[in-house]
Amino acid sequence: MFLSGTAGGVFAVGVLVGSLVRLPLMAINQFVPPVAAALNDEGHGEALARLYHVTSRIVLVGVAALSIPVVVYRESVMALFGPTFVRYAPLLPGFVAAQFLACAAGSVGILLRMTDHQRALLVVNTAITLFLAVTAIPLTIEFGLAGLVASYLLMLGVNNGLEVAVLYRVEGLQPFTLAHGKPLVAALPFVLVALAARAALPGAAAAVVGTAVGLAAYAAVLWALGFSAAERRLVAVLVERYGAAFGRLRRRLGDA
Repeated sequence: MFLSGTAGGVFAVGVLVGSLVRLPLMAINQFVPPVAAALNDEGHGEALARLYHVTSRIVLVGVAALSIPVVVYRESVMALFGPTFVRYAPLLPGFVAAQFLACAAGSVGILLRMTDHQRALLVVNTAITLFLAVTAIPLTIEFGLAGLVASYLLMLGVNNGLEVAVLYRVEGLQPFTLAHGKPLVAALPFVLVALAARAALPGAAAAVVGTAVGLAAYAAVLWALGFSAAERRLVAVLVERYGAAFGRLRRRLGDA
């Protein structure tokens, strides 16, 4: 065995917390497939490219907002799972970075499938499986849990990079525009506010205050930088769709 039971539990918790950062991409992925497939079938390549740009930017906005407090207040986050996990808090940024890289290019895997390139996606997945087998075992043997986290980060980063390269090669689509820099710029004051709160306040209070004020600063900078009309429409659709779903769920719980 390469890992102890505790280390295995820490890895599971890290994957769980890191996966929460992925929620914006999961939300976008609920409606991208039919739209992308229709645009591809009708030959609207430019519209498909715009869809990819807009959705990947919105994903980046959400992922950055979720990633920053988790990384800055990693000790408080790990403390939620018990005192044993706190000592492993320095590894949590690795899990978050892995998911950040996995989300940075938006719905790239779905676009490969919706443009009828399932075989290329299968080749990428096979290559990543082999890459993981070659890297994960020696890294884990040599560095233990830290090595496994590093291999996890490498796997998701390389996988996403390969998918982006393949999609660009076969369809000429790529996710990034200059507007992708806006959430990165807005993230800077968020980070500064979060760090200042951590330095000035104890534990949970720092996490609550730093996250709330930091999110407000993040939103203010994004608003000042501006959103495109397409981005505003997409956000409105998401709010309407998930608001309606939440309302139905609440009514069902009330009737139970």
